[in-house]
Amino acid sequence: MRRIRRKLRIAAAWIALVLSGVGTVGILAAPAKDRQSEKELEKVLEANRKLIETKLEKGSIPEQGENSEEQRTSESEESAAGTNRTEDGKKEDLAKNTAVDWNQVTAVGDSVMLGAAGAMLEEMPGCVIDAKESRQAYAAPELLKELNTEGKLKDTVILALGTNGAFEESEGQAILDYLGTDRTVYWVTVYGTNLSYAAKVNRVIESLAEKNENLKIIPWDQEVSKHPEWLYGDGIHVNADGQKGYAKLVREILSAPNVKNDGKNF
Repeated sequence: MRRIRRKLRIAAAWIALVLSGVGTVGILAAPAKDRQSEKELEKVLEANRKLIETKLEKGSIPEQGENSEEQRTSESEESAAGTNRTEDGKKEDLAKNTAVDWNQVTAVGDSVMLGAAGAMLEEMPGCVIDAKESRQAYAAPELLKELNTEGKLKDTVILALGTNGAFEESEGQAILDYLGTDRTVYWVTVYGTNLSYAAKVNRVIESLAEKNENLKIIPWDQEVSKHPEWLYGDGIHVNADGQKGYAKLVREILSAPNVKNDGKNF
């Protein structure tokens, strides 16, 4: 009997050891996966940082109207070739082929936009992108002045600010006042699975849109909430699929002929 009890204790000890080992592996595997995502994100941000710096150099951005006729001709041919596509394909073609002079678009944002910068330049060739890690809304007025002085503040401005901290409506209004009512402004909403102030930031953006007729909303929070697989482990920054989704959403909203202040079509 004693031998049986001893064998049972030994067996139980081995089972406990195996289970604890499995738990340890699980604990170690999760951080390892997070570290891999962080490294991948860092590479993407660095590559896009260099890309937009190159694009911002003198002579890198085409002058207004350059290649516009060629682009319109190409888009027209693509539209004609797509007449036999599915309904979804036709809608996508319509969004892409709506005439927008991307050379007259300036995008200012934080690391979320920086992560999607490469995809944005593919979707909107010629646009000016100035995106930086940790950027907050309070830094926008000075940056916009610099861009204006350099001739890089165009007729249409995209703002993607609020991920790194909430801001007061008065701060947002100051940005819009500087841009003026002659420009069309789009503000990308904020999203983060654990971003406590995201709802507050988005309420401020919505309030600003209600009070400023030239401000339209790009509802990133609504779009990405349907695609959690678009995000890295931090629940904020976009992976390869998310970069394409972000850029596509921005282009579709800007290309839509009639967009309300909530980012939806009339």
